[in-house]
Amino acid sequence: MDNNNLELKKAQSQDIKPFKTFNHQSDLDDFLRGRDENLKIKLESEIKSKLEKEAKLTAEQKLVEKVKELENEKRLVLIDKNRIKAEREFLSRGLDKGNYIEILEFIVSDNEEDTIQKARKLIDFIELNSKSIADEKIKKAMQEVKKPENIKVNSKNFNEEIAKNLGKSRAKINQKSYKIINEYLKK
Repeated sequence: MDNNNLELKKAQSQDIKPFKTFNHQSDLDDFLRGRDENLKIKLESEIKSKLEKEAKLTAEQKLVEKVKELENEKRLVLIDKNRIKAEREFLSRGLDKGNYIEILEFIVSDNEEDTIQKARKLIDFIELNSKSIADEKIKKAMQEVKKPENIKVNSKNFNEEIAKNLGKSRAKINQKSYKIINEYLKK
């Protein structure tokens, strides 16, 4: 849908109707020939201006431009290389790609040390916040845990006390169960 809107706007900006109809094939051929000639004239003028610009440049200026292009390509290669190194840092710490992929472009640069340092700081930040979030969740869950019944352990044999208390609580549960079954069977 967006592509169609874009084509329509482009056609309107060039004062060409988007769906032009022709009565005869010769009309269509003339229209296309005229369009081709206009495009040819436009491209020839652009090419001529570029050639004139290049002709005016001295050999030294051409070399300077070539050096600038090569430096830009080198910079792009360094950025890609550093992106890979930063991703390796994230993966070595066990972080999933979803945790960092959107912010990776903001920390990657052509300076390797700077990129690695930023990646490590971001990793530390993510880990610290993840740990604090996990700690908060654990604290919240621990607050919701009910305390066990008051068990007084004064004896030397802790296991016996636990067994006695478990036995007492099981006996209470069994008594309630028998009462319910007896009431059910009486009806």
